[in-house]
Amino acid sequence: MAKDKAELIKTRKTIKANKPKIRRSDSWKFHRIKEESWRKPKGRHNKMRLRRKSHVQTISFSSPKAVKGLHSSGKEEIMIFNINDLAKVDKKEQVARLSSTLGTKKRLDILKKAFKEKIKILNLGVKCKKYLLEGGKKKDTKKEKDVKKETKTEKKEEKKNDAKTKEIKKEKTTKKKEDTKKNIKKPAAEKKEKNIKKKKDAAKIIPKSKPTKK
Repeated sequence: MAKDKAELIKTRKTIKANKPKIRRSDSWKFHRIKEESWRKPKGRHNKMRLRRKSHVQTISFSSPKAVKGLHSSGKEEIMIFNINDLAKVDKKEQVARLSSTLGTKKRLDILKKAFKEKIKILNLGVKCKKYLLEGGKKKDTKKEKDVKKETKTEKKEEKKNDAKTKEIKKEKTTKKKEDTKKNIKKPAAEKKEKNIKKKKDAAKIIPKSKPTKK
């Protein structure tokens, strides 16, 4: 039976690989109707029901009945909401899947019991995997909090230092601008005075030419 089941799972893989994307009827007209949520069309003049206009047939792409709804390992999945649900699981023919509503505390409790009874769990989660890698040791929350506080204080000090450096840079830039303005004004005023003096000297030296009579 195990060999037959493995072969059927392989056939299921090939069928699903060749399966085209089947669209639900009127999903291209209305936004509320999704393509993935398949419903059998039941309209009297529905072209999809009558299989007209090159609509795909959905019958030939279904998986075999013996393997329908099973995990890829060939075992049946069972949802677990509490620790008591682990008693329902058969190790040889079934596999456990934790519900998404479970918190980390309850998950860890379920994991401990599952590893004792050697039950396979499909979705462990990131936190649970870390917990297992560390060897089931709890972290020191006090040390973590102290480290976080230290990092926060360091960041605050860095921000203060950055603000001070920015203020100092602004002061330096303003001073430079004022100095440049003063230096620009001085030579301009001096040039004007020199030009006026030159004009006066030239007027004294060169006599005014009288107009000639014709």
